[in-house]
Amino acid sequence: EYAAGAANSLAYRRVEASLAALVASVEGAGPILASFRSLSIDADAERATVARQLREVAGAPAAFDAGAWLETARLAASSGRTEFLARGGAAMSTLQSIIQALERDPPTADWALILALLHSIAQNSGDAGLTRARIDSTLAAIPR
Repeated sequence: EYAAGAANSLAYRRVEASLAALVASVEGAGPILASFRSLSIDADAERATVARQLREVAGAPAAFDAGAWLETARLAASSGRTEFLARGGAAMSTLQSIIQALERDPPTADWALILALLHSIAQNSGDAGLTRARIDSTLAAIPR
């Protein structure tokens, strides 16, 4: 959504390819994958529908939300849109909600490190360089 909203077709295609590979590995997501691959950068309503379907089929909505938030934050940071990561902003509020959901019901025991990294991102959101590094570390720690 962030890449599409920024009209960044290169970032959109890169994210689309990564997400398609992940979707292909989710049992029961075949029809969703077909819809996903046909989306265009300006199909806002259709992207929202596919995202909702993916979240439902993933079986771990908080983990899905964490991955989506992290990928959006990574795109924002790499494109210099550091306002997304501003302390006290909507994105940090969303991150806090995701952390709380993961703490209530972590997908697996492997999420202890990921939760610690997410807390670190939330606490250090004013430092763009450190936040970018922690986003990358967190994305790398998520089990595939």
